[in-house]
Amino acid sequence: MSTRPAPDGMVRLSALLPLVSGSSVYAALKKHADATVGVDDRTHAQVMADALVEQITGAATVDALPVAVNVVMSDEVLAGNGSAAAHVTGYGPIPAHTARGLIAESLDADVATTLRRVYKAPTSGALFAMDSTARLFPTGLKHFLDLRDESCRIPYCDAPIAEYDHADPYA
Repeated sequence: MSTRPAPDGMVRLSALLPLVSGSSVYAALKKHADATVGVDDRTHAQVMADALVEQITGAATVDALPVAVNVVMSDEVLAGNGSAAAHVTGYGPIPAHTARGLIAESLDADVATTLRRVYKAPTSGALFAMDSTARLFPTGLKHFLDLRDESCRIPYCDAPIAEYDHADPYA
C-alpha cells in the first residue's frame, strides 16, 4: 500500500492486490455507487471513494475518523506571523494558511489535538530532536523518525518506513 500527493488536497491511495481480490473490491464499490449515485450531488467516483473510506475505517464521515495528521511548521507559521509552507507527513508541502486552518478546525471540532515541538537544525533544516515524555523507544522515537525521514532512508527508495529499529544497513 502507498499514498502519493494529488492536486487539491487529495491523496492517491494504491494497493497491489491479487487479481480476484482487486477486481472484487472495485466491483463492490462500483455496485454501491451505481445504486447510490443521484441521491445527492456526489459523482460516481466520489461515491466510490466515500464507500471505500467507510468500509475501511468504519466511519461514515471524515469528522469521525480518529487519525493523526502530522503537520510540521515553524512556530511563526503556527502563530500566524509566517507564510512558509508547512509539511504534512505522507503528503508534502501545504500553504501556511491551510496548515493553520487544519489545526483550527480540529480545535473547533473538539477533536483530540496534540502539538509537539520538533526541532530543526538552523542551517540544514534537518529534524534532530523532539519533545517527548516517553522513555521507551516505540512511541516518541517512532513519531520522530516518521517526521524526520518520511520514507525509507536507503538512497533512491521512497517506500514508507517499514522497520524502525535497524541501526545498521542490511541488519
